[in-house]
Amino acid sequence: MCSDHPPNLINHVAPGTVLMDSGITAGILTKEKSRIAYSFPKVRPHAPDTVQTPSRVGLSAWRRFQLSLWAFGARMRDHDIKYAVKTGAATTMLAAPAFFDLTRPTFMEYRGEWALISVSVWYTRRED
Repeated sequence: MCSDHPPNLINHVAPGTVLMDSGITAGILTKEKSRIAYSFPKVRPHAPDTVQTPSRVGLSAWRRFQLSLWAFGARMRDHDIKYAVKTGAATTMLAAPAFFDLTRPTFMEYRGEWALISVSVWYTRRED
């Protein structure tokens, strides 16, 4: 094998492989497969326990609260959450007069339940 590589690397290489050094990353070229298996890690966005998203174990209570608030805000930007909040708010505002004694007769006179049905049909999620 190659004598210029450390012995611990040579012990983990299968017989019949040729070691290559290509600057920053080191690859192993196998004679049988003729492909390079790079040891450089793949990029995983928002991976836990990194510099940008540290582990919550060693953080203060205030920092854990900040990270939880940040994660909640990121989740609230999701399209499904926005849709659910808008639909719930519209239905709640439209149905609220039916639950108060003062506004219930007006709700019944103008058939507010049909307005709720119309809103439910209008806000039914369609897959485009």
